[in-house]
Amino acid sequence: DGGHVVINECEFKTNAAASGGGAALRGGGVVSSSAFDGNDATRAGGGVHVASPSDVVVGHRASSVQRSAFTNNTAAVAGAGAFAYGRVKMLANTFSQNALPASAPSALDPNYYVCTDTSDAGCSMKPTLADDVYDPAAYDPFTPQTSFATVPETTTTTTT
Repeated sequence: DGGHVVINECEFKTNAAASGGGAALRGGGVVSSSAFDGNDATRAGGGVHVASPSDVVVGHRASSVQRSAFTNNTAAVAGAGAFAYGRVKMLANTFSQNALPASAPSALDPNYYVCTDTSDAGCSMKPTLADDVYDPAAYDPFTPQTSFATVPETTTTTTT
C-alpha cells in the first residue's frame, strides 16, 4: 500500500492479537524508544511482530526496531517479546520477563525470535546488539509456522 509506519516514544500495554499483541508492522516501518509491556499473541510476537519484504534496501521500507523495551509479554508459539521476519534491523533493545507456554520448544528463548527464511533454517533466538540486518525470502507473517530451528547463542536478556 506504500505506507511506512513510524512509532516513536510510544507505550503498548496489555493488548492482544493473533500476531503482534502490542503492534504488528508489515511491509516496513520503524519502532524506536518505545515500551511493550504485558501484551499477548496467540501465535507469535507478543510485544511486536515485524515482517518486512525481502526485496527492499535498508532505509527504504525496511523495518527497524531500536532502543525499545519488551517486558512481561507472552506468545503461544515464539518471540514473546519480539518476533521479526524479513529485512529487519534490530538495535539496542532490552528484553525482560517475556514468556512462552510450557508446550513451546524448550530451546526457544521467550524474549526474541528472528527468522530469515520460510524454512526456518535461518532463525535465531539471539537478541541482536549490533547493527544486524536480516534478509529472507518472501514470507506471510499471518501464516502459522510449523517448525522451529534454534541457534545456540548466549543471550543478553535480563530476568528479575
